[in-house]
Amino acid sequence: MCGIAGFNWPDQSLVKKMMDALRHRGPDDEGFFVNEELSLGHRRLSIVDLSEMGHQPMVYEHGGRRAIVTFNGEIFNFHEVRNALAGKGYRFRSESDTEIILASYFEWGRDCVHQLNGMWAFALYDEASRQLFLSRDRFGEKPLHYWIDGEKLIFASEIKAILAHPVRRRANREVVSDYLYKGEAQGRLESFFEDILMLPPAHNAVFDLRTKRMTQQKYYEPCRDRRRVAPDEFRATLKKAVERRLIADVPVSISLSSGTDSTSVAALTAQLTHTGFKAFTTATDQRVGDETALISQFLARYPQFELERSSLSEASFCEHYREAIFHMDEPFARQSAYVRWEIANLTRQNRRKVLLNGEGADEVLGGRGSSWTC
Repeated sequence: MCGIAGFNWPDQSLVKKMMDALRHRGPDDEGFFVNEELSLGHRRLSIVDLSEMGHQPMVYEHGGRRAIVTFNGEIFNFHEVRNALAGKGYRFRSESDTEIILASYFEWGRDCVHQLNGMWAFALYDEASRQLFLSRDRFGEKPLHYWIDGEKLIFASEIKAILAHPVRRRANREVVSDYLYKGEAQGRLESFFEDILMLPPAHNAVFDLRTKRMTQQKYYEPCRDRRRVAPDEFRATLKKAVERRLIADVPVSISLSSGTDSTSVAALTAQLTHTGFKAFTTATDQRVGDETALISQFLARYPQFELERSSLSEASFCEHYREAIFHMDEPFARQSAYVRWEIANLTRQNRRKVLLNGEGADEVLGGRGSSWTC
């Protein structure tokens, strides 16, 4: 993950302060773009094109126009899009998927998102139109928070970066009530802070730097096809999705549990690459909830995985609870949220940047109660 942030007025020191709050999201590089009407910042976790050519915010020029983008995420089909654009006369200086977003914008405008297969949150500044184009991927994998009041807009990957500004810090009572009553506040676009919102998944937003007004538009609706999907078709689709996510210039790792979701992803990864992989999991100090035996059965079948475990206990939870909340920007009530944080922390300790997992399978296949109300 990377960290992005910005606002619609010039202030180098303030955007630097925002990026300091996001340092953990991108330890590899830091960049800024500041002119007379806005400030953009970026913290980089380099995965595709590790060279300096992937530096952000990235500037791109074509046909006498210039645009600048700060981008968090990955475009999985960037090779196909790049080839299509090259055939239309676009030139590229890097091997980065970031540059593809800029060229796609010049070719297709805001409809460029329909050409992209990936996960993203980005802010693209079009100098000629004096507009800031914000976008979030179809299913909201990448976060994009914003605060808007009168003529000012602030956006960031995490709430803590917005709080680098002197904005009002007042609790959102409805979200707090939802959390205390249900034990979670997921699925809401409001945050625990009043006035700090999240751009919805599958939405574009345009902030006009002249009028200081923002508009939003939904660009995607999930497929409502009710036909039965054959197992072979489902497997082929899943295999292609895993294959796309293995494109990286750094080693790829796996978050492994005993569930069908993560083991399916891990098994397909092993079949597609035939190389060794790091796998990360957790083990508890209690018999209930410990998946060690089931994971061992999986590893016996796929010995190319080198397993690293993080031990969970009541003591470790109490020790790291506040740190986990700091990174999540909100409290959590389910143990699974803390487990995901522990695995992410273990991945970082092993100097790995890319982690595949089975998140989303329950939602897609109807494994959660809330999915039935969609």
